[in-house]
Amino acid sequence: MAEPKPIAKDSHLWRRVPDIHWFEVEPGVRRASSAAFQDDPDGSPVSTPLKEESTLAQVFDPVRSHTMAFALAKLPACVAFDKEQQLIRAPTADEPAHVLLIGNKTKSLRNAFVRGSTWAWPPPWRPYP
Repeated sequence: MAEPKPIAKDSHLWRRVPDIHWFEVEPGVRRASSAAFQDDPDGSPVSTPLKEESTLAQVFDPVRSHTMAFALAKLPACVAFDKEQQLIRAPTADEPAHVLLIGNKTKSLRNAFVRGSTWAWPPPWRPYP
C-alpha cells in the first residue's frame, strides 16, 4: 500500500464553524471563537477537509439539513505546522480530503488559529453552495 501523500505547508484547512461558535465583533462583522478549533469533548481531534482537495459543495453536504447555520473558516496549514500540530490524512467515504489536526490545543493556540484564519464562507449566508 502506498504511503499517504504528505500535506503541504502551503495548503489550507477548511473548518465548518457552527453559529454557536461565532460572535459579533462589530455590527455586521462576525468572527469565529476559539472553541471553533477545539478538539471534541470525547477527545477526538479537530476534523477538517483540505481546501485543495475538496469543494464547497462537498464541505457543506453533511450540514445542509442541520438546524444550525454554518460558516467556513480557512486556516493555512503552515499555521498548524508552525504551532507543532500534526495533520494526518483520515479520508472517509463522504470526505476523501478529510484530515485530523492533532496536538494539544491550549486556548492561546486556538486563538492563534482564529487570528490566522479567514472566512471562506462567512456567516450567516445560506443557502450553501
